[in-house]
Amino acid sequence: MILEDKLHWTNLKGAEDNIVLSSSIQLFRSVEKEYFLKKASIGDINLVESILKTAISKTEMSNYKYIELSKSKLLEINLLKEEDIIPAETSSIRGNIFHNESKSNSILTNIEEHCIIQSIATGLSLPNCLESVINMEEALDKNVDFAFNRELGYLTSSPNKIGCAIKIYVALSLPVLLYWNEDSINNFADKAKSLGYAIFYKDLDKGRTIYFTNKSMIGMTEKQIVENGMKLINTIIDLEKKARDRIFKIERYEVEDKIYRSRAILSEARSLKYSEFINHLMWLKVGAYYGLFDLNMAKVHKATILAKPHHLNLKKIKKKLKTESSKHIRAKLIRDLNL
Repeated sequence: MILEDKLHWTNLKGAEDNIVLSSSIQLFRSVEKEYFLKKASIGDINLVESILKTAISKTEMSNYKYIELSKSKLLEINLLKEEDIIPAETSSIRGNIFHNESKSNSILTNIEEHCIIQSIATGLSLPNCLESVINMEEALDKNVDFAFNRELGYLTSSPNKIGCAIKIYVALSLPVLLYWNEDSINNFADKAKSLGYAIFYKDLDKGRTIYFTNKSMIGMTEKQIVENGMKLINTIIDLEKKARDRIFKIERYEVEDKIYRSRAILSEARSLKYSEFINHLMWLKVGAYYGLFDLNMAKVHKATILAKPHHLNLKKIKKKLKTESSKHIRAKLIRDLNL
């Protein structure tokens, strides 16, 4: 279980982690002169795998754990999806993963692209993630030729991924803006779009998580995409902080009521949907921001993963809780964590 793994990436503190849930960066790369996955035969895929595996073995990443998804159980694959190691929308179990001990750095082979080099961390950690993926890419580049065009940049199977072929993701919790001033988020989204970035929601009832990402990969370097993205993200973080400060002055009792109701529910609930948990957790973090109580952010980060459906299934299997409802197990998990 992640909770028992002190080296897991969720245990490492990141900047602004009261508002920013996580940061991640992916670099997409294709092996020169080899078919893209949609056109590749089994033999082609095995050749690409062999090329990349040999290249990794010649680097400091040779000690990364190797996972063959085709030989993994469905539950194990779903756990990796919930930890944001494999893209959640991936339907195929073809492909393989190399990852370090904390799972903060990983290389996906033959999953969507020949090679996806990625790094993930808690809080606002894009510069550190960029440094990690660049170091991994440079090490690989010494041992494998990646498809590159001087005019277009790195070539991949999708025209949306050519150029510097980098994707950044930042997950944000903005409960006060969402509750009292959603127009600020919409205005921010318009500004971000004009600069080649986008935000999108993942609705969990009223517990929305907001994701920030880049849409453009052409005309800028990896560093420029990250630096410009950081400026925009810091803008929305400042808007949330100002909204929190302002609302605490003019509607203190209402906001405190939401915070303490959420704390009471998470402390005592016997049945919890994941959406309910995320919604109440957002307000706990607002309470910690105001200094109303302390909140162990490492526990918070782990809880958001451990409370997901497939991690609960793993807990049910290990504890032999076959007849227990997931909502009941989730509620007990949160009570035991004592957030």
